[in-house]
Order: sequence, then structure tokens, then C-alpha cells
Amino acid sequence: MKKVTLIYFGLLTLLFQSIFSELMSIRGVRPDFIYIFILYISIMRGSFIGMTLGFLLGIFTDIISAGTSFGLSSLTYVITAYFGGFLSKVSERLLPLHFHITWITISLIHFAIFAYIQYQLLFSLNIFLWIQKWILLSLYTLCIIWVIQFVYPLRQK
Repeated sequence: MKKVTLIYFGLLTLLFQSIFSELMSIRGVRPDFIYIFILYISIMRGSFIGMTLGFLLGIFTDIISAGTSFGLSSLTYVITAYFGGFLSKVSERLLPLHFHITWITISLIHFAIFAYIQYQLLFSLNIFLWIQKWILLSLYTLCIIWVIQFVYPLRQK
């Protein structure tokens, strides 16, 4: 896939995220389609392309959402792309179970960083509610990745 095509699909994912994530929101928990795109690209194409797209799409996401934590999306997407790119290098040597455990762990770390910064007050007031929010954020996006896996698996055989 050419770089221009990746940018095109990235912007299309950003548009999809801005339109449909609010419609798919369940009690304030939204799926993160840009995260899914960055994870797939970094595992398929490597960390440099994933980190570049993650940074750019993260900045655009923060501009569009007008959130209070400008740069948070860029930070978490770049971290995800870095570890996803590392996973792409070692994926041939890993058993399928270890591969899947690793990318799920990357996802949990991504959402832990995001939830910690986004919900700092909740973390300091009630850590159990923060853990619930973190798990719900993670599970919603992981369920969508699980469905996508049937059509387009992360690890090609």
C-alpha cells in the first residue's frame, strides 16, 4: 500500500471516527477506530510509518475533538505504533498465542495511558471507577478488533 493511500485511509478513518464513534457510544464509552487503524498499520508496515500516521492522526483527532488534553492522542498512538512495529519484527518468531497476547497487552497499555491522563480526577478520587472506565474502554475497542479479525486478521499466515 502506497503512502498516499495510507494517508487517504487514515483521513477516512478519522472521518469515520468523528461521525460514528458518538453514535456507537455506550454510556460515554466510545470505540477508537483510529487506534485500530494505527495498530494494523504498524503491525503490517512497521513502526516508522505507524508512528508518523499515529502522530498526524492524533493531532487531527485532538483538534477535532477540542479535548482538554491536547497531544494525548498523538502520544498514545505513537506509543502503540512503536510497540506494534516492534511486534511486526518479531511476529514470525512468536507462536500465534504469544502474538495475540502481545498485541492485546499493547492495547491495554494504550488505554491505561489514555485513561490515566484523560480521567486523572477519577483516578485520584475513586480508583475502582477508573479501573472500570479503563477496562470498558479497552474491551469495547478490543471487541471491534475481534470482529475485524474474521475479515482481516492482524497476523497473516
